[in-house]
Amino acid sequence: MSEMYAASSSSMDDQRSSPKGPTRASEASGPTNALTLPAIALPSSSMYDHQRVRARHLNVLPNPLVRLRKQVASEGRDRISKSAEDYLETIYVLSREKGYARVLEIARALNVRAPSVTQMLKKLRARGLVIYERYGVVRLTEEGMAIAMAILARHESLKSLLLALGVSEKTAEEDACAMEHVLHDESVQALKKIADFLTNAPAGLKCLRCIREGKHLCLSNK
Repeated sequence: MSEMYAASSSSMDDQRSSPKGPTRASEASGPTNALTLPAIALPSSSMYDHQRVRARHLNVLPNPLVRLRKQVASEGRDRISKSAEDYLETIYVLSREKGYARVLEIARALNVRAPSVTQMLKKLRARGLVIYERYGVVRLTEEGMAIAMAILARHESLKSLLLALGVSEKTAEEDACAMEHVLHDESVQALKKIADFLTNAPAGLKCLRCIREGKHLCLSNK
């Protein structure tokens, strides 16, 4: 799972720096409310023409995905189970390159049996979070993608703090997976600020050394 999250983090950074805007999904990609990741698929009946899509990409128009992510961050986690969150997060990570995931891929990633995956996918489909037909591929809906992105962001924030504090990669990965489901968003944001300070600010690097060595180096001027 560590390699999968590392690949996802790198892919997300590439997308943030890319000048390309969102593109329409092809008609062959599936139902109109499915998303071909990482691009945001717009319905064929969308009110956005080419210029408005470009304007939205430049933050001139409100992006509905941003609204969904804010909603999920404040209330969405209480609406689905921890297991469902893991499934959505895993589907999102697996879908980043080709736009969809398959049942066996999800089963391998979560170390569960394929019938268990199928059962969960039916529940997620009933909640409007995935597009899935029997023996077909799995795609996230816009709401499903928003939840997955919010959970993944929590995971990466928590893991980065643990790594900054000197926790091993394996342990940081496992503990981040556990904490991402139980901490309140206020706590996650506070921990993220600490992680950002420790890893980015010159003073933070000295404080990080104090924490790792258990010494008040600032007071001793060493």
